[in-house]
Amino acid sequence: MKRGLKLAGYFLFFDVCFVIAAVVTFPLQGMRPLIVDQAEKALGKGKQGRSGVDPVVTIGELAMSGLGVKAERVQIQLGSTDPEPGPTIDLDAVRVSASLASIVSSTKTLQVDADLYQGEVSADVSVDDKQNVVAADIEVDGVELGRIGAIIAGLGAPVEGKISADIDVVMGAAPEKEAKGTVDVRIAQLSVGPGNLKAIPGGFELAEPIAMGTLVIKAPIEKGQGQLEGRFEGAADVEAELAGTIAMRAKLPTSRLDADGWFRPTAAFLDKNPKIKSAIELGEKLSIPGAPSLSKAKDGEGRYHFEARGALQTLKPQLSRDAGRRAARKRASTTGAPPPPDLPTPPVPGEKPRPARPELPMRAGADDAGADKAEQEKAEQEKADQEKAEQEKAAAEKAAAEKAATEKVEKGDATEE
Repeated sequence: MKRGLKLAGYFLFFDVCFVIAAVVTFPLQGMRPLIVDQAEKALGKGKQGRSGVDPVVTIGELAMSGLGVKAERVQIQLGSTDPEPGPTIDLDAVRVSASLASIVSSTKTLQVDADLYQGEVSADVSVDDKQNVVAADIEVDGVELGRIGAIIAGLGAPVEGKISADIDVVMGAAPEKEAKGTVDVRIAQLSVGPGNLKAIPGGFELAEPIAMGTLVIKAPIEKGQGQLEGRFEGAADVEAELAGTIAMRAKLPTSRLDADGWFRPTAAFLDKNPKIKSAIELGEKLSIPGAPSLSKAKDGEGRYHFEARGALQTLKPQLSRDAGRRAARKRASTTGAPPPPDLPTPPVPGEKPRPARPELPMRAGADDAGADKAEQEKAEQEKADQEKAEQEKAAAEKAAAEKAATEKVEKGDATEE
């Protein structure tokens, strides 16, 4: 027994010495090109198309840190499918390590600690051999939103705020049914502007920043379904709420969101910004038949409703076509609360008010957009069938008339003979 323990101690001592020696003598600088190449491939190198620009990773200093690697002054230029390079992300320092058990397992668990834009990010992320996230425990504290180039590039105007987040998700063997966890994200002191807001088609010049208070997003996840809630707390200029569900998928970017929300500029904000008020009034007057518009999205309380449905990686929110009435009925059917009364949509400035049209009953479980499209296709098919029947009837009548005329002529000729 003692001899066995002694041998086990020798083996353990040898393993520890081997690991220490490997770490101390590891030729890390020679591995720099491989580390950069693997990082760029993970970011999509070679997948940006003919006219696109591949991502570029630059590392200032590289050193061993325990069983991991520590890099300083790291710059990541994201890829772009356009000729112009993507936005850049600057990391003051980042440390990446893996446990010994993870190294020999098909599921790799990485611990990442980064100093990012005056804040800190700490994450434990496990991925399988297909690069799908199996579990993630992420904490973000004090990251300055205004220094993230990708967000500024998307909005086109300066944005300010401090991000804090606590995300703990376990996907399970079948994420569609087993994923569980919590998502809690807060952006304090959020504001946009001043500057040209390019996110709006044609751009819009903001003379002053829009103060939005604290954006709070929560999503508890159970049995593969997340219940999403979002709102602005303490907003001075714009009020907003969002609610919906997230259907989890093994490939996180393909998880599907089904959410509805609304936003409303406060009266005090509009009084201080007459140009924005005039622009909104003009936008309500502009309406294309069959297309979303501000006038169709506005309800009787002055809120503009919108919806966001689809995979996260291709999500494109759009304005509601019915002032949020269907979304309200759907929420009421889910919670069991009585649906709110259908308030008439406020008239467009300068036009006479129109009576509200009765809504068709919503089919349980059917997607609104899909139902509308199906109804339209059915009506078009019925119209085409009717036109075809009328054409066939007209052709038959013409053929019968021609036949009758021919028979009459032949009969007359016979009589003369």
